Amino acid sequence: MMARSGCRALFVGLESFNPATLADMKKYQNVVAKMRTALDHCRTHGILIISGLMVSPLSDSPEDIRDIPQNLSRSGLHVPTFVSFESPIPGTPHFHTLGRQTHPPAFMPNVLLRDLAGYTLAVKPRKSPVADFIAAYREMVREVFSARRRLNKIVNDVPAFLTRGHWLPALIDVFDMATMPAGTADFPGRTYIAGTEVPPPESVPLTSADFGSEAERAAVLEPWRVTDEAGALLPAWRHSRPVFQPRLAATRRTASAVGSGAA
Repeated sequence: MMARSGCRALFVGLESFNPATLADMKKYQNVVAKMRTALDHCRTHGILIISGLMVSPLSDSPEDIRDIPQNLSRSGLHVPTFVSFESPIPGTPHFHTLGRQTHPPAFMPNVLLRDLAGYTLAVKPRKSPVADFIAAYREMVREVFSARRRLNKIVNDVPAFLTRGHWLPALIDVFDMATMPAGTADFPGRTYIAGTEVPPPESVPLTSADFGSEAERAAVLEPWRVTDEAGALLPAWRHSRPVFQPRLAATRRTASAVGSGAA
């Protein structure tokens, strides 16, 4: 039905090939054994699947990370759009659940707000030392985004699209793989570790003249700290109000309010 309506490319979050990670994310609709069938089905109908993955410091081991390239080949995806770190967003129940873990803290030391964007490790790995986790991640991304794998993706995808007359997804696929930045695999100087990561290359078009004082400039532009030297949430974050309430709790409150109204 989607193909008949004109859909030619679709972004989906496969997230992980580790069933334990999917269960921890509560992504029960993602069934690893059915991924290849679903991807092939979309390709047959002329729909290019674009997908992202995440590695979880809570449930993935270095071995799970190193298995990602092989699992990508088995699934038929070959090259994802990104492979990020599972990162707790401030204001969510997951963020506050991790923040309540203090012995030892669940977060990395000296986490900055910018470290919670998904591309820096901000939560301590549970199944390995930090150095081993990052080493596996670096090894994996270099392989996953290599020129060889991108070429293999084109070779596998494009003929399947063109033989069925689906030229648009074939064109999108070739363009994406050909224009993927060479630095996707790794960036010079990066540690991938919160508290030691290099600043992002983006900048803001503001100067000191735009602020009334140095304190005002620092309050706006200096990175906001989220954890202390031990990894514990700073008070401003520990006592912040959750923006998103757990779904079960919200459902119970709604049911209680309806029951009270009926009474």
